[in-house]
Amino acid sequence: MKTLRTGKLWFLSILGFCLAGCASTSPNIQGERMRGEEALNQERYGDAISHFREYLSKAPKDGDAHLKLGCALLTNGQLDEAIPQFKDAIRLKPDDPQTKMLIKNSIFGKAEKLFEANKYDVAIRHLISFLTIDANDVDAHIRLTRYFLHKGDDRNAMGSIRKAASLDPKNPEVIELLDFFSRGFH
Repeated sequence: MKTLRTGKLWFLSILGFCLAGCASTSPNIQGERMRGEEALNQERYGDAISHFREYLSKAPKDGDAHLKLGCALLTNGQLDEAIPQFKDAIRLKPDDPQTKMLIKNSIFGKAEKLFEANKYDVAIRHLISFLTIDANDVDAHIRLTRYFLHKGDDRNAMGSIRKAASLDPKNPEVIELLDFFSRGFH
């Protein structure tokens, strides 16, 4: 009986030590995340990036934080750094369709702004980067087709529409673009 009590006391003291250690660092970790979210909401992307990176150095399995860091990086013009964060968010939350949709909307929105600013190559690069996350996204291939056409790059436009057609041959936009190509670009 004495051994059992000693074992329980040892376990409880270790548990208390762990909880005390967690309690002392947890608010700091959560504070970094909260400061990151606040900075992101206030469009202070550099600050958000710093806070989320600090937070993720201590809590690397938080898919939402990876998503938010990716969004801050993307908005800050750091596409190459954003993509791995987006991939981590999806890896950590594979069954959450909202994560993938937020990533898609973020990248497509940024690409559209770049396209409207006549930065066609950069807009195309964003869509191609998105395809490293979801290679079978029909919308991305359709949008790439349109961007390539606008740029005058018929060869890549054909490649993109072929991929879209292989993924969803009944998609109305795919049919429209295939018809456009079959008429000789008229």
